[in-house]
Amino acid sequence: MPLLRSLATKAGIIRTPSDRETQLEQEGKWREAQKLRLKQFAKAPPNSNELSLIHDLIHADQRILFQVQARAAQLQTEKDAASAREPQPKSSATARPVKVARLESKLLESKAVRSVWWTSSDTPPKQLRTECLDGSREAIWVAERHRHNMLSQVPEGPAKRAYLSLHRQSGWHLSKWQRSECAAVGGCCARDCGCCTRSRCFDLAAPCYGHCLSYCPCCAKARGFTITPDTIDDDKMLPEFSVGRWQSVKHSYEACFMDAHIWGL
Repeated sequence: MPLLRSLATKAGIIRTPSDRETQLEQEGKWREAQKLRLKQFAKAPPNSNELSLIHDLIHADQRILFQVQARAAQLQTEKDAASAREPQPKSSATARPVKVARLESKLLESKAVRSVWWTSSDTPPKQLRTECLDGSREAIWVAERHRHNMLSQVPEGPAKRAYLSLHRQSGWHLSKWQRSECAAVGGCCARDCGCCTRSRCFDLAAPCYGHCLSYCPCCAKARGFTITPDTIDDDKMLPEFSVGRWQSVKHSYEACFMDAHIWGL
C-alpha cells in the first residue's frame, strides 16, 4: 500500500477531494471547486449537530455586521449632533446620543457573562462579556472573537472548506439572491447609493462588508426614521433562517441561504 501511494503521488494522481479542490482553485476554476464541495456535502448529509454549528457560524457573521452598522449609526449621530450644535463648547455628556446613554445605563445594570473556550486545549476558559455597548469597538471585538470560536467548532469537511474559500472571494456577498433579499426589506440594494458594495464603517482597521440591517444610516435617512434594536435578535431587517431545515431542494429558501453564505454558486 505505501508503494502504491508513492507511485500515485509521483504520477500526480489526486487522492482526496480536498486535493482536487485545491487543484481546481489553482487552475482558476473556483466555481468547479465549490461544486465539488457541495456534491460531497449533499452525498453525506451532516448530522443535526454540524448543521447547528453552521447555523451559529452564519449568525456570528451577522452579529459582527450588526455591531459594525451600529457603530456607523453612532458615528453618524455624533456627526449630525456636532453639526447642529451651537458654537460654544459643550460637555461631552450633553453631546452624547440618547441611544448611547441608554445602552450604557443598561450595561451598568447587566452583569451577564458566559464561558468561551478557545481553540488551544491548554488554555483555560475565559470569561467574555456578551452584552456590550452597540457600536463600541469592544462590542465589535467581542463579536469577532465569538465568530472565531464558532468557526473553530465547525468540523473539518466540505462545508467548512467551502465557507472559508467563499469568504476569501472579493464581493462574495453581492450575489443576485442576496441583493434581492436586501432590496426586499428596504435595504440599500433597493437604491443606487452603493452602500452594500463598500465597507459598512469607515473608521475600522479592517473593512467589513455585508447587507443592510436596521442600524444602517443610509436606510434610516431613506425611510425617515431610525430603528435602534437593543440586540441582533430584535433586528427586523435580519433574515430568519434555519439551516436545520436545509434540504437538497435547489430553490428552497434554506438552499438559497446556504448557497449565499457557504457555497456562493
